[in-house]
Amino acid sequence: MKEKISSNTLFYLVVYLIAIIGGIVTLYPFLYIFSVSISDPQAVNRGEVYLWPIGLVFNSYKYVLRNKGIWMAYGNTIFYVVVGTFCSIIATVMAAYPLSRKSFCARKLFNFLIVFCMYFSG
Repeated sequence: MKEKISSNTLFYLVVYLIAIIGGIVTLYPFLYIFSVSISDPQAVNRGEVYLWPIGLVFNSYKYVLRNKGIWMAYGNTIFYVVVGTFCSIIATVMAAYPLSRKSFCARKLFNFLIVFCMYFSG
């Protein structure tokens, strides 16, 4: 006796197919750029690199990592992330506690302002 494919199975099959295609479309540019960055420059100029690198060459990475400016930029990025995250957590905690109290008189106003800024990019 043949079993019919249920509509749920067909639905999930279509959803997974769309997710896989979306993942490939999203990840291919990153893989391509990485492949170009470690491929032989002549192979890249001839247009031979599509998915996998041809002739591994790491000269571009050596050149970039020797530059002192890149390390200062990484240091700035790490500093901004750490300090920004710390400040954001402190501000969130300081705002969340009073807003969690029902007796806070301006609770509705501040909740409205926070939600409004979330919707319309403060």
